[in-house]
Amino acid sequence: MGIMHGGVMISMVESLCSMATATAVVPDNRVAMGQGISFNHLRPVSSGGIEVEAEAIHRGRMTWVWRATVRDFEGRTCAMAQMTIAIRDAPEGVDLGFPGHREALQLAGGKKFGDRVLTPASTLRAEDMRQGPTPARDGNDS
Repeated sequence: MGIMHGGVMISMVESLCSMATATAVVPDNRVAMGQGISFNHLRPVSSGGIEVEAEAIHRGRMTWVWRATVRDFEGRTCAMAQMTIAIRDAPEGVDLGFPGHREALQLAGGKKFGDRVLTPASTLRAEDMRQGPTPARDGNDS
């Protein structure tokens, strides 16, 4: 029995918060960039999968702050995070080529509920995240 790597959960939180922020600011010719993340692992995920729910707790002119909860398929909280996103004006003349808000959420597979965004739970399953032993290169373990 394996467990889901914590980096997978962190990546899901960062992707969700970044995409949700970008869908809101790109239409105003602004860009979103990850600035910081604080992540607390509370329990392992050894079967099933995860879903991530994030809520914007601050939407300022220069930064957005998100609070996110990672739950397993049984609804147990497995991790909590706080993500800060920097918001800046897009460089002059750059075509962001970003789809509209609804289209972006469809591409990301998420659902929006007011200031909350939820990832599709079926996309990450612990069984798919098992890590086997890493083979040594050229018979050398260093």
